[in-house]
Amino acid sequence: MTDCTSTASVNLPDQRVERGRVTVESATLTAGGFVFLTTDTDASLRPILGHSNYLEAGAYDDVRIELDERIEDSRRLVAVVLDDASGDEFPDFDGSDEVSRACDERVTDVARVCPARDCSGPPRLALVAVHEDASGDERANLDDEFVVFENPGCSPLDLTGYVIWFGDYGQWFQFPDGFSLASTERVVVRTDDAAHDDNEDPALGDHDTLVVGSDEPILNNDGDRLVVRNADGETVLEREYA
Repeated sequence: MTDCTSTASVNLPDQRVERGRVTVESATLTAGGFVFLTTDTDASLRPILGHSNYLEAGAYDDVRIELDERIEDSRRLVAVVLDDASGDEFPDFDGSDEVSRACDERVTDVARVCPARDCSGPPRLALVAVHEDASGDERANLDDEFVVFENPGCSPLDLTGYVIWFGDYGQWFQFPDGFSLASTERVVVRTDDAAHDDNEDPALGDHDTLVVGSDEPILNNDGDRLVVRNADGETVLEREYA
């Protein structure tokens, strides 16, 4: 009979590597053990890319795991719970320690992990791209009209009160209160969202999405000037695009 009494679990969200670490959002161990990372879900669970310190039985949040190698491209990682069956508080991947099971299934989770971007200097807003010419009928494809910003600095940037001016009267967008960009994080501001799937834009990398909510195009296909001002009304970014 299948045993479904185990409460062991692990949750690995999609993320970007930070300082050579991957963060497991939550893990529950019914026995002492470890959480380790691999790239495959087959029987071998190899290669091992890193593992947590020894964890007593219990529930944990934000388990940070140092990677044994640098990730150079976006890839799928698998988080696996390993029971310390030997009791020596040392991970033995080829011997006595066993992968934890719940309902006869191995306790794992899969996520997409992207490499870290290099940062430099204080937090600031940089314009990465302007996509002013939506495909096809632009009034029917306002989700394909967008601008991309990034914080290339090494600390978070609070964008509360920042306003984007798109060039013409009445064409502006204010970032919502409390919105911030972590170091090297990107945000895509779309004219409208419609039923847009961000997975259609892998070239943009991982990003947040905000929506102006306009039912008319706001980026000029013939070029214009884009200005961003902070909460004090100071111009922090000004760029002509064509």
